[in-house]
Amino acid sequence: MRTFFESIVVAVACLALCSCSSSNRAVLEGVTGKVTVDGTAVAGVKVAACSPDPKKQIPVVPQATTAEDGSFQLASGSWGKGVLAGEYVLLFSWEEGGRDKLNGRYAPGKSTVTVTVGDSAVDVGTIALTTQ
Repeated sequence: MRTFFESIVVAVACLALCSCSSSNRAVLEGVTGKVTVDGTAVAGVKVAACSPDPKKQIPVVPQATTAEDGSFQLASGSWGKGVLAGEYVLLFSWEEGGRDKLNGRYAPGKSTVTVTVGDSAVDVGTIALTTQ
């Protein structure tokens, strides 16, 4: 049997869910692209979109992992596929045996790959990374 408190929590949760509509949800825009490393498309490169200002936090860090053909589509965790509008720095890592095969070249404070997301989907094209 539910306690009074549990019943209140369930009722509040139901009201919150019922009050959600597409007009008050965050709008996510698609961000896609392709990654090559030393001229070759590779699977397993992790991509993350972070604020260019290290002091500014974003609610969720959009991430992806490249497919066999190097393609990726950023997703914002449980929010779904896409990214909130804004300016981002793209970070990349390609790990094997606990070591970044990109040697940290595209880590926070080092990556110069940027993307601006507005009110429509963005294809960043092919991003050519190097290990050297």
